[in-house]
Amino acid sequence: MRILQVSDFFLPSLGGVERVLLELGRRLRKRGHVVHVLTFRWQPHWPYREVVEELPVTRYPIGRSVFIYPTAIAGGRRAFRQLWGQADYDLLHFHLTLSALGPLLAKESNPVPKLFTFYGPWAEEMAVELRGKPLPCGLRQLYRGYVWGLCQMLRMMQRWVLQCCDATVVLSQYSRQQATALLGQENPEPQLIPGGVDIERFRPAEDKRTVRQRLGLPVDRFLLLTVRRLVPRMGLENLVRAFAVLRRQDDAWHLIIGGQGRLMEALRAQVQEFGLEGQVTFTGFIPEDDLPAYYQAADLFVVPTVALEGFGLITLEALASGLPVVGTPVGSTKEILARFDARFLAWGTQASDLAEKIVEARHILQQEDIGSRARSFAVTYYNWDSIVDRYEDLYQQLCAPRQG
Repeated sequence: MRILQVSDFFLPSLGGVERVLLELGRRLRKRGHVVHVLTFRWQPHWPYREVVEELPVTRYPIGRSVFIYPTAIAGGRRAFRQLWGQADYDLLHFHLTLSALGPLLAKESNPVPKLFTFYGPWAEEMAVELRGKPLPCGLRQLYRGYVWGLCQMLRMMQRWVLQCCDATVVLSQYSRQQATALLGQENPEPQLIPGGVDIERFRPAEDKRTVRQRLGLPVDRFLLLTVRRLVPRMGLENLVRAFAVLRRQDDAWHLIIGGQGRLMEALRAQVQEFGLEGQVTFTGFIPEDDLPAYYQAADLFVVPTVALEGFGLITLEALASGLPVVGTPVGSTKEILARFDARFLAWGTQASDLAEKIVEARHILQQEDIGSRARSFAVTYYNWDSIVDRYEDLYQQLCAPRQG
């Protein structure tokens, strides 16, 4: 089968969408399928064509500011038509909305089976990202109007893309509800295929102390870890407040915040305000090769999200590493932790909820071997090979009418 995977993002950037595309693509290739990736060229030094993890990648330029949408759509249509002249694809798999628009507007794509993996509602995510920017009083009303209009347009574009595709996949029941609301009840119900985890790459450490020493982390503290984009909906401000509460009760804690984003300076200022310097480590972006070691070094992973957690691959990576996870009852985190052990699910998203649950989790870890059970849970339910089996079956179902 010849499959074109289409996404806004791919390596060298790496987030949840890129991880799904990468794991799916390289495993499909090992099974004998031909897989190509079509994506945006976000940086001028990135090559237009290259092979990444044995996957051929074609990138095309994307505009800036107000020109980003027309440039992306026109460039995607042109790039798709060029690729189509080189390969008659059996299936198109879209991973995000903007990059899907151009290929869908090319007449060559009309007869080809199409699949869309829905990671979250684009308009709502954009609204959360744009909310709360400091603006002069006179511009606030104008800015709110701009955000409203932009989100209306994004919602219409995502709905159109979903309706153009023959099937939709969601990664959680939470996302299924969002996709169904966007599609409408008259359309086929999205199919649930969760994200997975590389169980060979993410595994428990043989010696946690040695890993901590190598990373330059405290060896005599209870280490809390979170790895997130530093943006408002991730709830990191609440985590810092919760950590301040923990430190007032007990000085045996240390917090590691991995990731980058526009909240970095605000979080650093918050740490300083609470007098937590030296007790919180900001790693910045954690390179892919180093990420497993951070999971191995920590005692507890924390997912403090306050909105729109479509599917947290980081939760699975932590569990596969034998690292228990405390999370807020938001989106898919609630589904995963309720299935694993509901005792690790916080009552709410506030700092007090996180602090209370982290203390409770530490007590549980002192009494039980949760790490081994976390590893077994991830291996049993979220092994990437079994996830790819389900995608492969769906591909064959979609292509069957065409092949027949």
